[in-house]
Amino acid sequence: MPIRLTVIGGGPGGYTAAFAAARAGMSVTLVESGNLGGTCLNNGCIPTKTLKASADALELALRLSQFGITGQGAPAVDPAAVLARKEKVCSTLRGGLEKACASLGVRLLKGRGRLVHAGLVEASIAEGPVSVEGDRVILATGSGALELPGLPVDHTHILTSDDALALDRVPASIAIVGGAGLYQPFGSKVTVVEGQNRLLPLPSVDADMSALLQREMKKRRIGCELGRTLKDVRVEGGMVRAMLGASPFIKEPTPAQMKETPIEAETVLVTVGRAPNTAGLGLAEAGVAVDGRGWIRADEHMRTSLPGVYAVGDALGPSRIMLAHVAAAEGLCAVRD
Repeated sequence: MPIRLTVIGGGPGGYTAAFAAARAGMSVTLVESGNLGGTCLNNGCIPTKTLKASADALELALRLSQFGITGQGAPAVDPAAVLARKEKVCSTLRGGLEKACASLGVRLLKGRGRLVHAGLVEASIAEGPVSVEGDRVILATGSGALELPGLPVDHTHILTSDDALALDRVPASIAIVGGAGLYQPFGSKVTVVEGQNRLLPLPSVDADMSALLQREMKKRRIGCELGRTLKDVRVEGGMVRAMLGASPFIKEPTPAQMKETPIEAETVLVTVGRAPNTAGLGLAEAGVAVDGRGWIRADEHMRTSLPGVYAVGDALGPSRIMLAHVAAAEGLCAVRD
């Protein structure tokens, strides 16, 4: 009798594990509450790069005269067309994943999964609850956009990164908390607000790279407010108004950082980090250990504290590298254990 594997989460870690297990002869059930492809395909790498390709094309079109190319009419962005192209790209790739499930014999359940124990997962699908019995479980539930208490997201004026990838308009001005500049080529006035003293303040990014990025953003007329945070945020007259002040993460702020300065923008985009998608997963009841922030703990073989249950991808948190190809490699590791 083949090993029965249940995978909760259909992102790069989850579907890679499911496909590899099916090819190895296992009986595989994949439970996914949203679209296949996870953050990478739906709210991260693919849509971001697709939008960036449109921005790059517009920037090049505006410089065609430098290459000796002339013609009538000035190029301009069509937000609806850009969004439609992005959706088509993502839809095509999602369709490919669904076809792969069918061709490999992976049973796909579209609903939320909950771990009961190593041998049982309950899936809530449209037709009603389904009990999936098995021998092993891989948790690949990923992460979602982190929200800040002082910046209540309304999905209209104050946005998450997911919202930004679905905008059907180009905001006249945008303040980005956390750091990004995608909408500047489309014509937005962009200001980046970063709580640390450098852009991309990550252990894997050195200070020289941060300085280079800041210089490039300056060339593009993207404002950078480092060591600063927003407070007293409110929406008035269709604009987001706030005060820029010293960041609590800076031990010795400069006088310029401490000076409170008013700022307003049509849109505020919050891109400060990620939070685990583990709510309602039943981890505590099943006996799967997590850290203080809810990230699942796993060893180098992707084993959790509950025998027979593995975890891969973003659900393991920022102590590991939260990238699609890493999640895929972890999925393969879990299957081969």
